[in-house]
Amino acid sequence: MKKFYLVFSGFVIGFSLLIGVYRKVAYEKKETSLFSKEEIQKMSKDIGHLLADTLQNYSPHYDFDLVVTTLREIEQGKEQVKPSEVCRMALMVGRHKILEEEARQNLLLAEQFLSNLAQKENVIEIKKNKLYYEILEQGKGTTIGKDSFPLLHFTETNLNHKVIRDTRADDRPIKLKLSETIAGFCQGVSGMQVGERRKIYVHPDLAYGKLSRQQLAIFDVEVKGE
Repeated sequence: MKKFYLVFSGFVIGFSLLIGVYRKVAYEKKETSLFSKEEIQKMSKDIGHLLADTLQNYSPHYDFDLVVTTLREIEQGKEQVKPSEVCRMALMVGRHKILEEEARQNLLLAEQFLSNLAQKENVIEIKKNKLYYEILEQGKGTTIGKDSFPLLHFTETNLNHKVIRDTRADDRPIKLKLSETIAGFCQGVSGMQVGERRKIYVHPDLAYGKLSRQQLAIFDVEVKGE
């Protein structure tokens, strides 16, 4: 909820700042020299970027032309500026609806992906429709248990190939107590041997659920030591 509030506050701030840009024409006509032409241009571009960044949270569910028209009408006195709290609440409802739909779509994609994955010969099922893995490299060392504290290298991604975390980026493997990790990761790594490398596919129910908007979690894990 705090993140929502910051987003909506940013939108309102950006909206207010943009109104200020439209006022700059009248401002310049008064020959006021508080800002140079170059400074005004830079601020205008920054305001544009701020608003664009905020609008991305609602894309494609808004009418940009209407956004600009509303700004102009407010500047011309044809429409009154709504209270910030009213705008924030309305936008919060809209944003919540967008996130709910994204979560629904993500869950459908995750389940379809796992369904297709289960048909592959080299994929091993841990929990039907929920958790699978494939062995990338065989190991020969000690077997890791659910209560182990192994040294791991892992890269976490989602179906969009977005890297969430990567210990290989700076070549710093990490020691983790498996019992304190998400269920899918713990179950997927359990049974691995030192030196083994697996790709583990975790259904949102065994990963982050609604916290990640129901995205499938994919881990490329290598056990470096016990």
